[in-house]
Amino acid sequence: MGNAFCNFYATKTDLVEILVPYFKAGLENKEFCLWVVSEPLTEPEAWNALRGTIPELGEYLADGCIEILFGREWYLKHGIFDTERVIRAWNDKLGRALDRGYAGLRVSGDTSWLAKKGLELPLPLRESARRQRGGSECDRALHLPDGNEWGGRSA
Repeated sequence: MGNAFCNFYATKTDLVEILVPYFKAGLENKEFCLWVVSEPLTEPEAWNALRGTIPELGEYLADGCIEILFGREWYLKHGIFDTERVIRAWNDKLGRALDRGYAGLRVSGDTSWLAKKGLELPLPLRESARRQRGGSECDRALHLPDGNEWGGRSA
């Protein structure tokens, strides 16, 4: 059974400062790492943040230990969110990671953009993440009623 927790952040810097050590620990623990990025963070910014902290990142990339994907491309197919498709995709990633000898799957996905559309991850998807071997995080920007954002960490 995996661990699932949610991080709340106020700025892009906060998000990077939480997730870079999270993925560094996953790589060091021989877990396959998948970072599903969404605004405000871009894929190139995520790679740059990892490069600045993990000197061996090139080796991990060459071994296929880590992927960074854009959230809307991962969660949506033709603009439609299909819970069963996403659960199958997560399970496929986990199965391939275990087949390749990884200890598990370490994932982070920022789903704040769903909340901005008035949506949230369906319960079956959240329950599936909790049952997986490895760790998963959801990352959320916190918005106060006055339009400002506030961040904190919740486990």
